[in-house]
Amino acid sequence: MVLLKLLIFTLTFYELVFYLDAETICPKGQKVKRVGSVESCESCPVDNYQDEENTSQNCKACIKCDATTGSVLKKKCTKETNTDCQCRTGFVRYDDSSCKCNKGFGLKRGEKPECSECEEGFFSSSINSKCQKWKECKSGVKFAGKKKSDVICNVDSYTTPTTSNERVSLLTRLTSHHSHKAQNPATNIKTTTSSIITTAGPGHTRDKGPHLHPFAGAGMVLIIIGMIGLLVLTAVTCKLHFNPKPAVTKSDSLCRSPVEESGDDSQSSLKLNPEEP
Repeated sequence: MVLLKLLIFTLTFYELVFYLDAETICPKGQKVKRVGSVESCESCPVDNYQDEENTSQNCKACIKCDATTGSVLKKKCTKETNTDCQCRTGFVRYDDSSCKCNKGFGLKRGEKPECSECEEGFFSSSINSKCQKWKECKSGVKFAGKKKSDVICNVDSYTTPTTSNERVSLLTRLTSHHSHKAQNPATNIKTTTSSIITTAGPGHTRDKGPHLHPFAGAGMVLIIIGMIGLLVLTAVTCKLHFNPKPAVTKSDSLCRSPVEESGDDSQSSLKLNPEEP
């Protein structure tokens, strides 16, 4: 009898412990509500749902369809189900609440965005972008354009200028500097030298003009100065040679007239005629 009572007491104790340790399981659309040590179930609030049996004290938030990405409401959120969104024509699903305009399609933004396939001659290489026109290839098309990629052109080849064009260009440079040569010969010689020695362009080397010695400009200046000095010296010599000499004034005749002297006539006569006795 004592053993029976002891067994009943043990079972009652374990049942009580199991009841205290047991969690409250709530059905779909509800959550656990706990007040002190007492638990119960209550419905999920607005814009929240619970799609399975649970022991949670919180419900899940309903998603909202992002209209700016082309997502529209298909089915409203309930206490047991989440919101169901769908994509507008041309858009594809990106996640539960948004959509995207794929490559090869052009996005037109606005209150109600539109996504349409790019026309022939246009492309879009990234999502949610506008269609762009294929570029024009002057050197020819290497790879044709597609709705998702642009045209790839051939590499532009560099055209080397012809020899005649080079000569015309060189002549133009020399002519443009002709008016300055008379004023500053040394500077113009250097300018002409730099104009003659040029290169045509990448991958093409021009024939260089005659190489001038670094001291050629100074030598030319000295020659010009020497010529100017020679001209000045010649002019001075000619002036001295052709300039008329002043007339020489005739001096008194060497044979002078006899001068009468005062005094004795005999003495004067002797002086004038010494040969007489």
